[in-house]
This record gives sequence, structure tokens and C-alpha cells, in this order.
Amino acid sequence: MTPPQGHISLPMALLFRVLLRALYGVLLLGLAAAMPARAGNDNLSFEHLLTNDADLRDNIGAVNAIKQDQQGFMWFAGENGVARYDGHNLVFYHEGRLGSGQLCGNFVWDLAVDKSGELWLATQKGLNRYDRAGDRFESFVHDAQNPNSLGEDYIRSLAFDATGLLWLGTQNGLDVMDPVRGTFRHYRHDPADTQSLSSNSIRRIKIDSQNRLWIGTADAGLMRVDQLPKPGEALQGVRYLADVNNPTALNTSKINALEEDAEGRLWVGTYGGGLHRLSADLKEFTRLPIRAGKKNMLIAQVVESIT
Repeated sequence: MTPPQGHISLPMALLFRVLLRALYGVLLLGLAAAMPARAGNDNLSFEHLLTNDADLRDNIGAVNAIKQDQQGFMWFAGENGVARYDGHNLVFYHEGRLGSGQLCGNFVWDLAVDKSGELWLATQKGLNRYDRAGDRFESFVHDAQNPNSLGEDYIRSLAFDATGLLWLGTQNGLDVMDPVRGTFRHYRHDPADTQSLSSNSIRRIKIDSQNRLWIGTADAGLMRVDQLPKPGEALQGVRYLADVNNPTALNTSKINALEEDAEGRLWVGTYGGGLHRLSADLKEFTRLPIRAGKKNMLIAQVVESIT
């Protein structure tokens, strides 16, 4: 049966884990439409590791990101620090004064692991790198006297490119860090340049398999950068703006999540507009239908994360 025009038929092998931020926590929802049934699915059980109470010291509140490092540890980023899980025990890390080896900020938005296996953390007060040998954190924060320092402390998203540079989506533009030198470059919105950063308020960034940079903003849709700028070069990209009257465009300017599937297609999670998939030629979007209570339909319009 051919699905109605504008609807997405999920591929057989595609499994989404969509993190939907609820009022008091995080709901992990697996969308496995059109996948073969597996014995025992009705008997799945979950072990409760963390609570929702961000006021407790041995807790992190609502979970914003999850990452596994090269040693196999699971890391959970939350609104009250991070937790490391070895399969048996949880170790909690929280904010402390700068230079103390603790987190520079308690509200941790994102996690990333570089090629050497080091863990990086995006917080609302700066960037942290975890020193595994010393079990401590190195902090990188904005310094008004140093133009090569981090440009904005409130960081929402992290992504490493093919050369090992770290890209940071912040509340005030896009930064890129050379982890070896510890220096940063800054890219900001220019109203006079339609190929510049479309907005300084960035929610999510993604480096895809072609080393393209995708930038999801809070108020200006999506942007694609095909050639990552080198030092001294301007950032130039293609903008995807919202148009509610165009069924092949984004239906909202608020982008929350970006992910590439095994076939190289980009999936876009939005705030208020559900889930979109970009065509292989990078020109048109198809929207996942939203019909609460219907089988194989997305159940909410707010998609916070796609993995």
C-alpha cells in the first residue's frame, strides 16, 4: 500500500530512539514502525538508575544527553551535573570553582567523544574536557581579554569534524576549537550576508558522513555548510527556512535535533513541528505525520533528540 503523499514510511531497519523532554524528566520512546516483531518484546523491563529531583546531590535531574566513551562507561548529562555508570555504580560530578577540577557549569547540554577517546561536555557556563587519568575536568571559558578564547559560555551542542576540530553551537553564535592549541574561532550572524550564519541562537549542530556541518537554530531554521571554513575564511552556507504553506519545507523555525541515518539522509527534530526527513538531493523535506493514538505515527510535536 502506498502511503499518502507527505507521509514517511519508516525503513525496515531504521530504529529511532527519540528523547522527549517531559515536564519532570525524560521519556525514551523507540519508534520501530514496520520492523519485524521480536519474541519477548512485551516483557521488556527497565532498571531505574536516576530520579527526576535535581535538588539531590547524588543526582543530575532531567537527562539532556547520553554518551558511551571508549572505555565502555556510560555518561549521562543533566540539569545538575553528569553521572558516569560502569554497569554497577554511578559516580556523580558537579559544578565547582574554576580551576578546581570540577565542572564549570552544572547544566550540561551535550557530550562528545574525540578520536583519542576524550570526553567533552557542553555546559551553560563553558566547555569541559574530562581528564581520565586525574579524574578531573579542564575548563574553557570566555575571556574578554583574549580573542582566541571561547566566544560564548552558554553551549548547547558539540560536534567533531573529520580533522578533529571541535565545533560548538552556542547561544551567541558558532565557535570552532583547535583542541591541540586550545584556541577558538568565532562565526556570527551577519544581517547583510544571506550566506552567513542564519541565527546566533543555535540549538543543535551535526557533522555528517560527508563532513558537512548542519546547524539547527532556535529561530531561523536549518543551515548547511558544505565546505568548513579555514582560519581567516568566512562561513558560507545554505539556509532552509520554515514555510508552513510549502509541504516540502520545514514547518517551524525551531530546530532541536539532527541525525543522519545509514543511507545518509538527514532527520530533523523540531519544537512544535514534529519530525522531518531531508531528501537525498538536499532540497525537500518530508514530514512524519503526527496523529496521537494512531499506530506508526509520531505521538508528539516536540522532538528533543534523535539517535
